[in-house]
Amino acid sequence: MGRRRLPSYRAHIIKFTSFNILQFPFIRTAFPGVPAIFLFRDPDQVLDSYREGPPGWIGRRTEIGKTWDLAEAAVADFFQAALSIRDMHFRCMDYANLTPRVLPSLLEFLHVPVTGHEVRRMKTEFSWDAKGGIKPRLFAPAPRRYNVSPARIRDLYCRLAARSVEDW
Repeated sequence: MGRRRLPSYRAHIIKFTSFNILQFPFIRTAFPGVPAIFLFRDPDQVLDSYREGPPGWIGRRTEIGKTWDLAEAAVADFFQAALSIRDMHFRCMDYANLTPRVLPSLLEFLHVPVTGHEVRRMKTEFSWDAKGGIKPRLFAPAPRRYNVSPARIRDLYCRLAARSVEDW
């Protein structure tokens, strides 16, 4: 839990689950001035993923006291919450833009100093599937299945995407 295991470790990054974006003001009180990124995906991909394997919190009361019975309602709330945040240390990033090209500016925003060698090593990880398990496999985007984002969610996504482009 955040213990520095090697002398070369110079940063600690915390990943919150998606619904925690609704708690950003509270999280900010615990981590004032710390850079924060809301990483989001195209809602068609998110909804496809939720249909394939619904997250455990769908239909259940979450730790933040909210219950979503429909994935579409949850995604809309997440996107709306991110759009409402005005904080100089907060940025949005479309997962589609998370590429080796933006890695240096991302690390700079997070105040993670790295050498050129470290950046080159990090960039090689973009080729691998993060869910590959013990046997590494090359990343291949999953085909879309449904493509049925409601217009409201599509509008929120477009607004987030525009903000993301401005941020990076």
